[in-house]
Amino acid sequence: MDDFELVGITNTIPPAPFRWDLLNDGDHLQYSQDLARFVDWLVTRYRIQRQIPPCWWRHGAYVEELSALFIAWRGVMEIPDRPNSWVVWHEELARLLARLRDHWNTGCTPDHHSESPPSARFSVDTDWPGVT
Repeated sequence: MDDFELVGITNTIPPAPFRWDLLNDGDHLQYSQDLARFVDWLVTRYRIQRQIPPCWWRHGAYVEELSALFIAWRGVMEIPDRPNSWVVWHEELARLLARLRDHWNTGCTPDHHSESPPSARFSVDTDWPGVT
C-alpha cells in the first residue's frame, strides 16, 4: 500500500498548480474528492480541528489555501528532489495555519457554520489604467 492509498486519494492528477474555475466537471469532482480526503487526513494527523472547521469547503480562501498545501504535499510525495522537502512542507503548513488564523478566520466552530458576508471592494481611483 502506498502513501496515497493510506490517505485515500488518487495519484492520477499531477502535482501541479491549477485553477478551480478552469477544471472540467470530471476533474473538478476528482480534485474535490482528493482534496477533501487530504484535508480529513491532515486534520486528523496533525490534530488541527480548531484551525480548520468542518465547513472549510464553504469558504473560498480555505479551499485555495488548502489546495495549495495539497499540491505541495503531492509534490513532496511524488518528486522528493530535496532532502529537506518535508521540512519545507511543514514550514508551509505552519505558515498556512497562521494565515488561516490571522487573515481568513471564518468565525466558524466545530459545531456552527458562519456564512461569510461578501467582501466589499475598496474604492479605486478610476484614473488607474484598466479600471472601469
